[in-house]
Amino acid sequence: NYRRYVLLNPPPSLVNLSITIGISFLIGIIYMAIAVGLNSNPSNNISEIYIGKLCWFSRSVIHYFLTIPICIFLLTSIILIIWVAKRMIVHANEAESAESIYKRRKYCVIVVLISCVTQGLGWLFGPLILITDPKVGEVLGWFFVIFNGL
Repeated sequence: NYRRYVLLNPPPSLVNLSITIGISFLIGIIYMAIAVGLNSNPSNNISEIYIGKLCWFSRSVIHYFLTIPICIFLLTSIILIIWVAKRMIVHANEAESAESIYKRRKYCVIVVLISCVTQGLGWLFGPLILITDPKVGEVLGWFFVIFNGL
């Protein structure tokens, strides 16, 4: 069963993988350059520096540098879940017998639902990281990473 679903989407070619990684790197560098450029002027009041701790965005601009990337990642995740679900449904419908079609559809629904639930749980913990005290925020941060990794 595992091989059927792994071989459903063939691995990308090295050229496509390199192009995708390059585009991702450029988007990250451009976004970071904008943040550094805006932060270079102290009157913008973008970051707060605490002695002995990491610097963090001030509350007035956290939406620009936290909410926008989260929305982009959520949109990308939703698009990928829909695309994978469509591919799995088409694959399930190509089975030889009615019983194997039913079994493949059942596995398809289970995989998509588990993916949606784990990512949804991860993003439920995400906003709580900033609200709670640092110890609880660290634990919620680990839950966030684990659930999104699933």
